[in-house]
Amino acid sequence: MAATPIPAGDFDRRLGEWAVDPALVQRLYSYYCELMRWNERISLVARGDVETVVERHFVESLAAVPMVPEGARSLLDVGSGGGFPGLVLAAVLPGLDVTLVEARDRKWAFLKRAAAVAGIRANCVRARIDVPGLRAERCIPGRVDLITIRAVRISMPVWQALTDRLSPTGRILAWAGRESPELPSPFLTVEEVPLAGSVRRLICFERRSQ
Repeated sequence: MAATPIPAGDFDRRLGEWAVDPALVQRLYSYYCELMRWNERISLVARGDVETVVERHFVESLAAVPMVPEGARSLLDVGSGGGFPGLVLAAVLPGLDVTLVEARDRKWAFLKRAAAVAGIRANCVRARIDVPGLRAERCIPGRVDLITIRAVRISMPVWQALTDRLSPTGRILAWAGRESPELPSPFLTVEEVPLAGSVRRLICFERRSQ
């Protein structure tokens, strides 16, 4: 049996400072309810995270909003899974062209359904994140201003293929635990934010030449 979603008022309260726009809260709550409906079938979030999914996944995704440059136009979310952070950021920043990349069929189907139900504009691409796939996949933008990655391990060749798509002033936002991801040498950490209640961090990378 699927977990029962918390009431809308509780969801609003748990969002904290982000619960300022009723339309945004409604989009996120619709997405959350769809996530709860699908989770028992395809395990979008771990069983231990179901009770704290708002804080653990929604709020941690929203922590990236201040790191998005004002002029950014496009975002590529790698290994989107249950939609964190990409679908959340698409909801709160509707001016961004957001592409969610997910290799697994059922999770890709969930992303398409959740985006439609919640009225969130996002391009959901079913593709495997490997070097040949990135080079051949025409649905993935050739140039992006932001790359986001959370709970996905990526090899150095794939990182290189991803960063080749990043605009000269683009940023990479990575959710990490105790260990930071290893990126190609031109990239430096420019900002790091601890995530409340855990050892996880949100790290912002930019090219060294800036």
